[in-house]
Amino acid sequence: MSFKVSARTVLELGAELISSDAVAIFELVKNAIDAGSPSGVELRFCVTLTYSAYVESLAQIDAADDSLDDIRAAILKRSQPSAKPEMLQYLREAMEECRSFKELRAAVESSYPKTCWVEVRDTGHGMTKEDILKRYLVIGTPSRKREVDAAAKSVAEGSAKMSPPPYLGEKGVGRLSAMRLGNVLHIETATSADKKLNVLDIDWSAFEDLSLMIDEIDLAPVAGGEKPGATWSGTNIRISQLTGNWGTVRIRDVVNKELARLVDPFATKKKRFRIAVFFNDERIDIPRMNEELLKEAHAFAKASYRIADDGPQVDVELMYRVPTDDRRPFRNVSRPRR
Repeated sequence: MSFKVSARTVLELGAELISSDAVAIFELVKNAIDAGSPSGVELRFCVTLTYSAYVESLAQIDAADDSLDDIRAAILKRSQPSAKPEMLQYLREAMEECRSFKELRAAVESSYPKTCWVEVRDTGHGMTKEDILKRYLVIGTPSRKREVDAAAKSVAEGSAKMSPPPYLGEKGVGRLSAMRLGNVLHIETATSADKKLNVLDIDWSAFEDLSLMIDEIDLAPVAGGEKPGATWSGTNIRISQLTGNWGTVRIRDVVNKELARLVDPFATKKKRFRIAVFFNDERIDIPRMNEELLKEAHAFAKASYRIADDGPQVDVELMYRVPTDDRRPFRNVSRPRR
């Protein structure tokens, strides 16, 4: 006999491990870095109605205190000023065909996931159907942890040189980030060897059923359409039925506080991992530390990590600038850590 896990435990786990929408975005971008995407990652927000505007619109329809025409006008007025014209037109046309409050509610509900979504696109190594089944759909998968540990062991045994770890993440819970942002997940992915795209759809609201156990929700990838190119590899993730309010101000806040941490301030433009963020087709720039600030620094620290005969060791060199701008070593510190 072993533990049985209810389906809703996945939702609880995601809420605990992915504490905010900003962390979710950070994790999704980090996954693209781990996938080795040569073209970087594109993060695209398409927001016609914010979540609060969507909920407010449904409440107005349910109240039925205004005419259909007045409600339609109010919903369009709540739309984002920068909403894509084609998305706004889709919403407008869907509502124009309605002749009752019930039809209008259904039209707004069906239009919301089609006109409001977040996409994360990369051209990394992608996933096969087997990868999806044995890795992506395994929460807490040890595959990356094993590869990180194997790389560290090779260095410790002297069979490999010190290099960056093969992955930034190793807990195997990154896929829960998508659940944090919205209730519907659509993935299209493929490796260079795949002939067609591999498609996975998840409706996270299915996990809310209190009577279901986790193994009673059937999830499996299916064959999709043609790849963008014969040798193309990568992953495109679309998250819809958004549960957060996304606007330019909030996205800039996430960019400044989270994504900016992934930009190496010392790397040249050509060597930096590309992170492109768009809100309704408007590019949101990621700030980078002004290199001129480094020239005015009062102190410097250089550190190196190595495996010595008696264990791991960190060598640190500290320098400071005196008032006369004469730069000289302050002290050198070698501190073994075992």
